[in-house]
Amino acid sequence: MNKNVLITGASRGIGKAIAHIFAKNGYSVIINCSKSKEALMQLKKELEELYHIPVLASVGNIGDFSYVTELFLNIKKELGGVDILINNAGISHIGLLTDMTPEEWKNLM
Repeated sequence: MNKNVLITGASRGIGKAIAHIFAKNGYSVIINCSKSKEALMQLKKELEELYHIPVLASVGNIGDFSYVTELFLNIKKELGGVDILINNAGISHIGLLTDMTPEEWKNLM
């Protein structure tokens, strides 16, 4: 049975590199990003063509509970579940900690 890996923030950089490593090793790959749909779909195509493995691509904010719920329902339906989770997605705040609002802090965490 193939293992399934979910990689958040996978449209570029470290997430994209991680997706290639897992795909090369025969894992079914679920890739996510929040904004770069075109880049994510290009990565999906690359992985499928190079490694001949199942790839699910999903665009959405991993910090949104309803999106994550729907994502995991789709993964369960298509691949049976997630064996490995790579929490690569992240956001940053440019500025001083003392200038952050409580809402910005909550969003960052």
